[in-house]
Amino acid sequence: MIIINLSKGSMIDFRIKDKIQIIKVWLEIAEKLLNYEYTEKNDIPLCSNELVCLVKQNYYWRLYILDKFYPEHRKIIVMSFPFYIYFPELGNIMLKFQDKVIRNREISMIRSTLEYTFNDRLRLPLYDSIIEVLNDMELQDEDAIFLNDIMLWLLSFNDGYIRYDYDFEHENGSIHPLYHLDIFFSNYATFKIGLARRYQINDLLDLLDQEKSCKYLN
Repeated sequence: MIIINLSKGSMIDFRIKDKIQIIKVWLEIAEKLLNYEYTEKNDIPLCSNELVCLVKQNYYWRLYILDKFYPEHRKIIVMSFPFYIYFPELGNIMLKFQDKVIRNREISMIRSTLEYTFNDRLRLPLYDSIIEVLNDMELQDEDAIFLNDIMLWLLSFNDGYIRYDYDFEHENGSIHPLYHLDIFFSNYATFKIGLARRYQINDLLDLLDQEKSCKYLN
């Protein structure tokens, strides 16, 4: 398990409303991994800050973003992670997309492309955004191919978004249960699953582990 301690800022104190916000979260986490702002643990540590836990489940990596109220969390966000994480040697971490190694340089390229493509003041088609980034950063033609491929990948990648809420402020019987899961982030698709009890991180780990027994809705 890879642990990132969010001693500054927050990834959970705002409502994710679109895919671009999710991509920005992915990039921030990728950057922290590349800059060695993480520890490796067998268990989730006691901590008064937000934590990001990256867990490899069934050959794939998932993000578990935990609020600061350990162990009685009020909110936990779960997402899949689009980059492959591997350890070429002890104490060293690397990220890959297909056969391409992702470094801080690639993170900057993706961020710049997002800014050109989805800026509220100036929205450019993806192709034009890539051309602008190539000119700004003095990149090569192969970088344009990479940017096109990874942008399409990130925008279409199944984020697997689930949010656990212990929501005593908005509780309203069976309409808005005290404990519930919000499936999907978009208002067009989201729905709630009420829970009979408080969930903790291990409950979500079990729920999403394909090798564990399935949970049943009554």
